[in-house]
Amino acid sequence: MEAGAGEDLPRLRSGGWLSWRAFGLIALALAGLALLWWLALLQRPAIEADLEERAIEALRNTGESWVQVRFNGRDAVITGEALAEQPRVKVLAALENLFGVRQVSDSIVMLPERRPFTFTAVRDGRTLLVSGYVPSAYALARIAEAARALPGGLSVQGVDRLVRARGAPAGDFSAVVSFALQQLIRLPAGRVTLSDDVMTIEGRSPDLATYDALAATFRDPLPQGFRVGTFAVRPPVATPYTWAAVRDADQIHLLGHVPSQEARQQVLAAVRGAIDDARVVDEMQLADGAPSADRWVKAVSYALRQLARLPKGRVLISDTSITLEGASPDYGSFDALMAARRAPPEGFTLARFLVEPPQVSPFLWAATLIGDTLKLTGVAPSEEAGRGIVEAARSVLPGITVADDTKLASGGPPADAWVNAANFALAQLAKLREGRAELSGTRITLSGE
Repeated sequence: MEAGAGEDLPRLRSGGWLSWRAFGLIALALAGLALLWWLALLQRPAIEADLEERAIEALRNTGESWVQVRFNGRDAVITGEALAEQPRVKVLAALENLFGVRQVSDSIVMLPERRPFTFTAVRDGRTLLVSGYVPSAYALARIAEAARALPGGLSVQGVDRLVRARGAPAGDFSAVVSFALQQLIRLPAGRVTLSDDVMTIEGRSPDLATYDALAATFRDPLPQGFRVGTFAVRPPVATPYTWAAVRDADQIHLLGHVPSQEARQQVLAAVRGAIDDARVVDEMQLADGAPSADRWVKAVSYALRQLARLPKGRVLISDTSITLEGASPDYGSFDALMAARRAPPEGFTLARFLVEPPQVSPFLWAATLIGDTLKLTGVAPSEEAGRGIVEAARSVLPGITVADDTKLASGGPPADAWVNAANFALAQLAKLREGRAELSGTRITLSGE
Protein backbone atom coordinates (compact mmCIF):
# COMPACT_ATOMS: atom_id res chain seq x y z
CA MET A 1 0.00 0.00 0.00
CA GLU A 2 2.83 2.43 0.78
CA ALA A 3 4.63 1.38 -2.35
CA GLY A 4 1.53 2.21 -4.46
CA ALA A 5 1.22 5.59 -2.82
CA GLY A 6 4.84 6.41 -3.53
CA GLU A 7 4.52 5.49 -7.14
CA ASP A 8 1.61 7.91 -7.63
CA LEU A 9 3.39 10.95 -6.16
CA PRO A 10 5.47 11.97 -9.24
CA ARG A 11 2.38 11.67 -11.46
CA LEU A 12 0.33 13.86 -9.17
CA ARG A 13 3.06 16.49 -9.00
CA SER A 14 3.44 16.37 -12.72
CA GLY A 15 -0.33 16.81 -13.23
CA GLY A 16 -0.47 19.74 -10.80
CA TRP A 17 2.46 21.47 -12.43
CA LEU A 18 0.80 21.11 -15.77
CA SER A 19 -2.45 22.49 -14.42
CA TRP A 20 -0.76 25.51 -12.94
CA ARG A 21 1.09 26.06 -16.17
CA ALA A 22 -2.12 25.91 -18.18
CA PHE A 23 -3.76 28.24 -15.74
CA GLY A 24 -0.91 30.68 -16.11
CA LEU A 25 -1.13 30.64 -19.88
CA ILE A 26 -4.85 31.24 -19.74
CA ALA A 27 -4.42 34.09 -17.34
CA LEU A 28 -1.74 35.60 -19.50
CA ALA A 29 -3.97 35.33 -22.57
CA LEU A 30 -6.83 36.97 -20.75
CA ALA A 31 -4.57 39.77 -19.61
CA GLY A 32 -3.42 40.27 -23.20
CA LEU A 33 -6.98 40.39 -24.40
CA ALA A 34 -7.83 42.87 -21.69
CA LEU A 35 -4.88 44.98 -22.71
CA LEU A 36 -5.94 44.87 -26.34
CA TRP A 37 -9.51 45.77 -25.39
CA TRP A 38 -8.25 48.65 -23.28
CA LEU A 39 -5.99 49.83 -26.07
CA ALA A 40 -8.91 49.56 -28.49
CA LEU A 41 -11.03 51.69 -26.18
CA LEU A 42 -8.29 54.29 -26.11
CA GLN A 43 -8.07 54.28 -29.93
CA ARG A 44 -11.84 54.23 -30.62
CA PRO A 45 -12.40 58.02 -30.71
CA ALA A 46 -9.49 58.46 -33.10
CA ILE A 47 -10.77 55.61 -35.28
CA GLU A 48 -14.29 57.04 -35.36
CA ALA A 49 -12.99 60.52 -36.12
CA ASP A 50 -10.84 59.22 -38.96
CA LEU A 51 -13.67 57.19 -40.43
CA GLU A 52 -16.11 60.09 -40.13
CA GLU A 53 -13.71 62.48 -41.83
CA ARG A 54 -13.12 60.10 -44.71
CA ALA A 55 -16.83 59.27 -44.91
CA ILE A 56 -17.79 62.95 -45.18
CA GLU A 57 -15.21 63.41 -47.92
CA ALA A 58 -16.59 60.37 -49.76
CA LEU A 59 -20.15 61.74 -49.48
CA ARG A 60 -19.02 65.14 -50.71
CA ASN A 61 -17.53 63.47 -53.75
CA THR A 62 -20.88 61.83 -54.51
CA GLY A 63 -22.62 65.22 -54.44
CA GLU A 64 -25.12 64.03 -51.84
CA SER A 65 -24.73 66.57 -49.04
CA TRP A 66 -28.15 65.90 -47.55
CA VAL A 67 -27.07 62.74 -45.67
CA GLN A 68 -25.60 62.67 -42.16
CA VAL A 69 -23.19 59.96 -40.97
CA ARG A 70 -21.89 58.95 -37.52
CA PHE A 71 -19.77 56.03 -36.35
CA ASN A 72 -20.05 53.55 -33.50
CA GLY A 73 -16.58 52.16 -33.69
CA ARG A 74 -16.22 50.99 -37.28
CA ASP A 75 -19.98 50.70 -37.79
CA ALA A 76 -21.55 53.57 -39.76
CA VAL A 77 -25.07 54.89 -39.14
CA ILE A 78 -26.51 57.12 -41.89
CA THR A 79 -29.60 59.32 -41.56
CA GLY A 80 -31.35 61.89 -43.74
CA GLU A 81 -34.26 62.35 -46.09
CA ALA A 82 -33.76 60.99 -49.59
CA LEU A 83 -35.46 62.62 -52.55
CA ALA A 84 -35.03 59.52 -54.73
CA GLU A 85 -33.85 55.93 -54.55
CA GLN A 86 -30.75 56.49 -56.69
CA PRO A 87 -29.08 58.97 -54.28
CA ARG A 88 -29.76 56.59 -51.40
CA VAL A 89 -28.10 53.69 -53.25
CA LYS A 90 -25.16 55.92 -54.17
CA VAL A 91 -24.62 56.89 -50.52
CA LEU A 92 -24.78 53.28 -49.29
CA ALA A 93 -22.28 52.12 -51.91
CA ALA A 94 -19.85 54.94 -51.11
CA LEU A 95 -19.77 54.06 -47.40
CA GLU A 96 -19.76 50.28 -47.78
CA ASN A 97 -16.68 50.55 -50.01
CA LEU A 98 -14.86 52.87 -47.63
CA PHE A 99 -11.77 51.20 -46.11
CA GLY A 100 -12.15 50.48 -42.40
CA VAL A 101 -15.98 50.44 -42.37
CA ARG A 102 -17.32 47.15 -41.06
CA GLN A 103 -21.02 47.62 -41.74
CA VAL A 104 -23.50 50.40 -42.63
CA SER A 105 -26.80 50.84 -40.81
CA ASP A 106 -29.31 52.54 -43.16
CA SER A 107 -31.72 54.90 -41.35
CA ILE A 108 -32.47 57.05 -44.41
CA VAL A 109 -36.12 58.10 -44.77
CA MET A 110 -37.59 58.08 -48.29
CA LEU A 111 -39.85 61.15 -48.54
CA PRO A 112 -43.24 60.82 -50.28
CA GLU A 113 -43.39 62.19 -53.82
CA ARG A 114 -45.72 65.09 -54.64
CA ARG A 115 -46.81 66.19 -58.14
CA PRO A 116 -47.15 69.04 -58.71
CA PHE A 117 -44.60 70.22 -56.17
CA THR A 118 -46.17 73.41 -54.87
CA PHE A 119 -45.24 76.18 -52.50
CA THR A 120 -47.37 79.25 -51.77
CA ALA A 121 -46.78 82.46 -49.83
CA VAL A 122 -49.59 84.94 -49.17
CA ARG A 123 -49.07 88.42 -47.78
CA ASP A 124 -51.92 90.33 -46.19
CA GLY A 125 -50.61 93.49 -44.61
CA ARG A 126 -48.18 92.50 -41.84
CA THR A 127 -48.97 88.77 -42.04
CA LEU A 128 -47.09 86.29 -44.25
CA LEU A 129 -48.58 82.80 -44.53
CA VAL A 130 -46.59 80.01 -46.20
CA SER A 131 -47.82 76.56 -47.20
CA GLY A 132 -46.91 73.62 -49.41
CA TYR A 133 -43.89 71.35 -49.80
CA VAL A 134 -40.16 71.61 -49.20
CA PRO A 135 -37.53 69.10 -50.33
CA SER A 136 -35.64 68.64 -47.04
CA ALA A 137 -35.22 69.72 -43.44
CA TYR A 138 -32.24 71.80 -44.57
CA ALA A 139 -34.36 73.62 -47.16
CA LEU A 140 -37.09 74.12 -44.56
CA ALA A 141 -34.62 75.74 -42.16
CA ARG A 142 -33.30 78.07 -44.87
CA ILE A 143 -36.81 79.06 -45.98
CA ALA A 144 -37.82 79.77 -42.38
CA GLU A 145 -34.71 81.89 -41.91
CA ALA A 146 -35.34 83.81 -45.14
CA ALA A 147 -38.99 84.47 -44.24
CA ARG A 148 -38.18 85.75 -40.76
CA ALA A 149 -35.41 87.98 -42.12
CA LEU A 150 -37.82 89.87 -44.41
CA PRO A 151 -38.12 93.60 -43.60
CA GLY A 152 -41.23 95.20 -42.21
CA GLY A 153 -41.67 93.15 -39.05
CA LEU A 154 -43.92 90.60 -40.73
CA SER A 155 -45.66 87.91 -38.70
CA VAL A 156 -44.60 84.69 -40.45
CA GLN A 157 -47.08 81.82 -40.13
CA GLY A 158 -47.26 78.27 -41.45
CA VAL A 159 -43.54 77.38 -41.41
CA ASP A 160 -44.17 74.53 -38.95
CA ARG A 161 -46.80 73.09 -41.31
CA LEU A 162 -44.62 72.90 -44.42
CA VAL A 163 -44.40 69.28 -45.60
CA ARG A 164 -41.13 67.64 -46.66
CA ALA A 165 -41.58 65.68 -49.87
CA ARG A 166 -39.90 64.46 -53.02
CA GLY A 167 -40.58 65.95 -56.44
CA ALA A 168 -38.94 69.37 -56.14
CA PRO A 169 -37.46 70.76 -59.38
CA ALA A 170 -33.71 70.54 -59.79
CA GLY A 171 -31.59 73.23 -58.18
CA ASP A 172 -31.62 75.17 -54.94
CA PHE A 173 -35.31 75.26 -54.06
CA SER A 174 -34.83 77.37 -50.95
CA ALA A 175 -33.02 80.03 -53.02
CA VAL A 176 -35.99 80.22 -55.40
CA VAL A 177 -38.39 80.57 -52.46
CA SER A 178 -36.24 83.34 -50.99
CA PHE A 179 -36.30 85.18 -54.35
CA ALA A 180 -40.08 84.78 -54.59
CA LEU A 181 -40.58 86.16 -51.07
CA GLN A 182 -38.42 89.18 -51.89
CA GLN A 183 -40.77 90.00 -54.80
CA LEU A 184 -43.92 89.40 -52.77
CA ILE A 185 -43.03 91.85 -50.00
CA ARG A 186 -43.00 94.67 -52.55
CA LEU A 187 -46.79 94.34 -52.54
CA PRO A 188 -48.93 95.31 -49.53
CA ALA A 189 -51.08 92.28 -50.31
CA GLY A 190 -50.55 89.47 -52.78
CA ARG A 191 -49.65 85.88 -53.51
CA VAL A 192 -46.70 84.06 -55.04
CA THR A 193 -46.96 80.41 -56.06
CA LEU A 194 -44.37 77.87 -57.18
CA SER A 195 -45.74 74.86 -59.03
CA ASP A 196 -42.94 72.53 -60.15
CA ASP A 197 -40.68 74.97 -62.07
CA VAL A 198 -43.30 77.68 -62.73
CA MET A 199 -43.64 80.89 -60.69
CA THR A 200 -46.82 82.97 -60.53
CA ILE A 201 -47.33 86.28 -58.73
CA GLU A 202 -50.48 88.30 -58.18
CA GLY A 203 -51.56 91.36 -56.20
CA ARG A 204 -51.82 95.13 -56.53
CA SER A 205 -48.80 97.40 -56.71
CA PRO A 206 -48.75 100.39 -54.34
CA ASP A 207 -47.25 102.70 -56.99
CA LEU A 208 -46.03 102.81 -60.58
CA ALA A 209 -42.35 102.56 -59.64
CA THR A 210 -42.96 99.27 -57.83
CA TYR A 211 -45.08 97.95 -60.68
CA ASP A 212 -42.42 98.79 -63.26
CA ALA A 213 -39.68 97.19 -61.12
CA LEU A 214 -41.67 93.97 -60.65
CA ALA A 215 -42.59 93.81 -64.33
CA ALA A 216 -38.92 94.20 -65.29
CA THR A 217 -37.89 91.47 -62.81
CA PHE A 218 -40.36 88.98 -64.26
CA ARG A 219 -39.33 89.79 -67.81
CA ASP A 220 -35.78 88.74 -66.96
CA PRO A 221 -34.77 85.07 -66.49
CA LEU A 222 -35.83 83.71 -63.09
CA PRO A 223 -33.33 81.91 -60.80
CA GLN A 224 -32.64 78.16 -61.01
CA GLY A 225 -34.29 77.88 -64.44
CA PHE A 226 -37.82 78.69 -63.23
CA ARG A 227 -40.35 80.03 -65.73
CA VAL A 228 -43.01 82.73 -65.36
CA GLY A 229 -46.50 81.28 -65.26
CA THR A 230 -48.68 84.36 -64.78
CA PHE A 231 -47.71 87.92 -63.93
CA ALA A 232 -50.98 89.12 -62.43
CA VAL A 233 -49.75 92.15 -60.52
CA ARG A 234 -52.19 95.00 -61.10
CA PRO A 235 -51.00 98.60 -61.38
CA PRO A 236 -52.10 101.18 -58.80
CA VAL A 237 -55.51 102.87 -58.98
CA ALA A 238 -55.47 106.37 -60.46
CA THR A 239 -58.03 109.00 -59.37
CA PRO A 240 -59.01 110.83 -61.48
CA TYR A 241 -58.30 108.51 -64.40
CA THR A 242 -56.83 110.80 -67.04
CA TRP A 243 -55.56 110.33 -70.58
CA ALA A 244 -54.47 112.92 -73.12
CA ALA A 245 -53.22 113.19 -76.69
CA VAL A 246 -51.52 116.32 -78.00
CA ARG A 247 -51.06 116.83 -81.73
CA ASP A 248 -48.57 119.17 -83.34
CA ALA A 249 -48.58 118.58 -87.09
CA ASP A 250 -47.42 114.98 -87.65
CA GLN A 251 -46.45 114.27 -84.02
CA ILE A 252 -48.83 112.76 -81.47
CA HIS A 253 -47.83 112.82 -77.80
CA LEU A 254 -49.74 110.30 -75.66
CA LEU A 255 -49.90 110.99 -71.93
CA GLY A 256 -51.75 109.83 -68.82
CA HIS A 257 -53.03 106.41 -67.85
CA VAL A 258 -53.76 103.21 -69.74
CA PRO A 259 -55.48 100.20 -68.11
CA SER A 260 -53.38 97.39 -69.64
CA GLN A 261 -50.70 96.56 -72.17
CA GLU A 262 -53.44 95.23 -74.44
CA ALA A 263 -55.24 98.57 -74.20
CA ARG A 264 -51.94 100.35 -74.95
CA GLN A 265 -51.65 98.42 -78.23
CA GLN A 266 -55.26 99.24 -79.07
CA VAL A 267 -54.59 102.95 -78.48
CA LEU A 268 -51.50 102.87 -80.70
CA ALA A 269 -53.52 101.09 -83.39
CA ALA A 270 -56.22 103.77 -83.09
CA VAL A 271 -53.57 106.47 -83.61
CA ARG A 272 -52.33 104.76 -86.77
CA GLY A 273 -55.91 104.38 -87.98
CA ALA A 274 -56.74 108.04 -87.41
CA ILE A 275 -53.42 109.66 -88.43
CA ASP A 276 -51.51 107.17 -90.54
CA ASP A 277 -48.19 109.00 -90.82
CA ALA A 278 -48.05 110.28 -87.23
CA ARG A 279 -44.87 110.07 -85.17
CA VAL A 280 -46.01 108.76 -81.78
CA VAL A 281 -44.42 109.62 -78.45
CA ASP A 282 -45.86 107.14 -75.95
CA GLU A 283 -45.61 108.24 -72.33
CA MET A 284 -48.75 106.46 -71.12
CA GLN A 285 -48.44 104.71 -67.77
CA LEU A 286 -50.31 101.64 -66.57
CA ALA A 287 -52.95 102.29 -63.92
CA ASP A 288 -56.20 100.79 -62.75
CA GLY A 289 -59.35 102.84 -62.36
CA ALA A 290 -60.62 103.24 -65.93
CA PRO A 291 -64.45 103.52 -65.99
CA SER A 292 -64.66 100.41 -68.21
CA ALA A 293 -61.75 99.07 -70.22
CA ASP A 294 -63.81 98.42 -73.37
CA ARG A 295 -65.71 101.71 -73.23
CA TRP A 296 -62.51 103.57 -72.37
CA VAL A 297 -60.77 102.27 -75.50
CA LYS A 298 -63.80 103.27 -77.62
CA ALA A 299 -63.75 106.76 -76.06
CA VAL A 300 -60.04 107.12 -76.82
CA SER A 301 -60.62 106.03 -80.43
CA TYR A 302 -63.43 108.61 -80.72
CA ALA A 303 -61.17 111.32 -79.28
CA LEU A 304 -58.33 110.47 -81.68
CA ARG A 305 -60.68 110.65 -84.69
CA GLN A 306 -61.62 114.19 -83.68
CA LEU A 307 -58.00 115.14 -83.04
CA ALA A 308 -57.15 113.94 -86.57
CA ARG A 309 -59.32 116.80 -87.93
CA LEU A 310 -57.13 119.38 -86.19
CA PRO A 311 -53.58 120.10 -87.41
CA LYS A 312 -52.79 121.23 -83.89
CA GLY A 313 -54.85 120.39 -80.83
CA ARG A 314 -55.36 118.45 -77.66
CA VAL A 315 -57.89 115.95 -76.37
CA LEU A 316 -58.26 115.06 -72.69
CA ILE A 317 -60.32 112.31 -71.05
CA SER A 318 -60.79 112.61 -67.30
CA ASP A 319 -62.86 109.72 -65.93
CA THR A 320 -65.93 110.01 -68.26
CA SER A 321 -65.51 113.64 -69.38
CA ILE A 322 -63.93 114.58 -72.72
CA THR A 323 -62.32 117.92 -73.55
CA LEU A 324 -61.36 118.86 -77.12
CA GLU A 325 -59.18 121.86 -77.90
CA GLY A 326 -57.69 123.25 -81.10
CA ALA A 327 -58.28 125.35 -84.19
CA SER A 328 -60.21 123.96 -87.13
CA PRO A 329 -58.57 124.50 -90.54
CA ASP A 330 -61.80 124.60 -92.60
CA TYR A 331 -65.55 124.28 -92.41
CA GLY A 332 -65.55 120.67 -93.53
CA SER A 333 -63.49 119.70 -90.48
CA PHE A 334 -65.40 122.04 -88.18
CA ASP A 335 -68.82 120.76 -89.26
CA ALA A 336 -67.65 117.16 -88.74
CA LEU A 337 -66.41 118.08 -85.25
CA MET A 338 -69.72 119.75 -84.43
CA ALA A 339 -71.59 116.62 -85.53
CA ALA A 340 -69.30 114.40 -83.43
CA ARG A 341 -69.86 116.75 -80.51
CA ARG A 342 -73.51 115.81 -80.54
CA ALA A 343 -72.74 112.05 -80.51
CA PRO A 344 -70.18 111.24 -77.80
CA PRO A 345 -69.30 107.58 -77.07
CA GLU A 346 -71.51 105.57 -74.73
CA GLY A 347 -70.94 106.40 -71.07
CA PHE A 348 -68.95 109.57 -71.83
CA THR A 349 -69.77 113.25 -72.29
CA LEU A 350 -68.02 115.89 -74.36
CA ALA A 351 -67.92 118.31 -71.46
CA ARG A 352 -65.74 121.01 -73.06
CA PHE A 353 -65.60 121.81 -76.75
CA LEU A 354 -62.89 124.44 -77.17
CA VAL A 355 -62.33 124.19 -80.91
CA GLU A 356 -61.95 127.48 -82.73
CA PRO A 357 -63.87 127.70 -86.00
CA PRO A 358 -62.03 128.58 -89.26
CA GLN A 359 -60.72 132.11 -89.70
CA VAL A 360 -62.45 134.36 -92.24
CA SER A 361 -61.64 137.75 -93.62
CA PRO A 362 -63.51 139.98 -94.00
CA PHE A 363 -65.65 139.10 -90.96
CA LEU A 364 -69.14 139.67 -92.43
CA TRP A 365 -72.62 139.33 -90.93
CA ALA A 366 -75.97 140.46 -92.28
CA ALA A 367 -79.62 140.67 -91.23
CA THR A 368 -82.15 140.96 -94.09
CA LEU A 369 -85.80 141.82 -93.35
CA ILE A 370 -88.27 140.89 -96.09
CA GLY A 371 -91.93 140.79 -95.24
CA ASP A 372 -92.40 138.83 -92.01
CA THR A 373 -89.07 137.03 -92.25
CA LEU A 374 -85.70 138.06 -90.89
CA LYS A 375 -82.80 136.12 -92.37
CA LEU A 376 -79.46 136.09 -90.56
CA THR A 377 -76.39 135.17 -92.63
CA GLY A 378 -72.63 135.42 -92.40
CA VAL A 379 -70.47 134.61 -89.40
CA ALA A 380 -70.54 135.09 -85.64
CA PRO A 381 -67.59 134.92 -83.23
CA SER A 382 -69.14 132.36 -80.86
CA GLU A 383 -72.15 130.17 -80.27
CA GLU A 384 -73.18 132.34 -77.35
CA ALA A 385 -72.96 135.47 -79.47
CA GLY A 386 -74.98 133.85 -82.25
CA ARG A 387 -77.74 132.71 -79.84
CA GLY A 388 -77.83 136.16 -78.26
CA ILE A 389 -78.39 137.86 -81.61
CA VAL A 390 -81.29 135.49 -82.49
CA GLU A 391 -82.95 136.28 -79.16
CA ALA A 392 -82.36 140.00 -79.68
CA ALA A 393 -83.92 139.81 -83.16
CA ARG A 394 -87.06 138.16 -81.80
CA SER A 395 -87.23 140.80 -79.11
CA VAL A 396 -86.93 143.88 -81.34
CA LEU A 397 -89.03 142.33 -84.15
CA PRO A 398 -91.84 140.45 -82.39
CA GLY A 399 -93.93 138.17 -84.56
CA ILE A 400 -91.19 137.96 -87.20
CA THR A 401 -89.87 134.57 -88.28
CA VAL A 402 -86.11 134.42 -87.72
CA ALA A 403 -84.16 132.19 -90.15
CA ASP A 404 -80.65 131.80 -88.76
CA ASP A 405 -78.01 130.65 -91.27
CA THR A 406 -75.10 132.12 -89.31
CA LYS A 407 -71.89 130.18 -89.05
CA LEU A 408 -69.15 130.41 -86.47
CA ALA A 409 -65.81 131.86 -87.46
CA SER A 410 -62.59 133.21 -86.03
CA GLY A 411 -60.75 136.36 -87.03
CA GLY A 412 -63.38 138.92 -86.07
CA PRO A 413 -63.61 141.53 -83.38
CA PRO A 414 -64.00 140.62 -79.71
CA ALA A 415 -67.32 138.92 -79.07
CA ASP A 416 -68.66 141.65 -76.78
CA ALA A 417 -67.91 144.39 -79.29
CA TRP A 418 -69.43 142.38 -82.12
CA VAL A 419 -72.62 141.66 -80.12
CA ASN A 420 -73.06 145.35 -79.27
CA ALA A 421 -72.66 146.31 -82.93
CA ALA A 422 -75.08 143.61 -84.11
CA ASN A 423 -77.71 144.62 -81.50
CA PHE A 424 -77.45 148.24 -82.63
CA ALA A 425 -77.84 147.17 -86.26
CA LEU A 426 -80.98 145.15 -85.42
CA ALA A 427 -82.45 148.07 -83.52
CA GLN A 428 -82.03 150.28 -86.58
CA LEU A 429 -83.37 147.60 -88.93
CA ALA A 430 -86.50 147.30 -86.79
CA LYS A 431 -87.40 150.89 -87.72
CA LEU A 432 -87.66 149.92 -91.40
CA ARG A 433 -90.48 148.10 -93.20
CA GLU A 434 -87.89 146.16 -95.19
CA GLY A 435 -84.17 146.47 -95.26
CA ARG A 436 -80.73 145.05 -94.65
CA ALA A 437 -78.11 145.62 -91.95
CA GLU A 438 -74.55 144.51 -92.53
CA LEU A 439 -71.57 144.22 -90.23
CA SER A 440 -68.00 144.10 -91.47
CA GLY A 441 -66.09 143.63 -88.25
CA THR A 442 -67.89 146.29 -86.18
CA ARG A 443 -68.67 148.63 -89.09
CA ILE A 444 -72.41 148.87 -89.79
CA THR A 445 -74.07 149.43 -93.18
CA LEU A 446 -77.84 149.94 -93.21
CA SER A 447 -80.16 150.05 -96.24
CA GLY A 448 -83.91 149.74 -96.90
CA GLU A 449 -87.21 151.65 -96.58
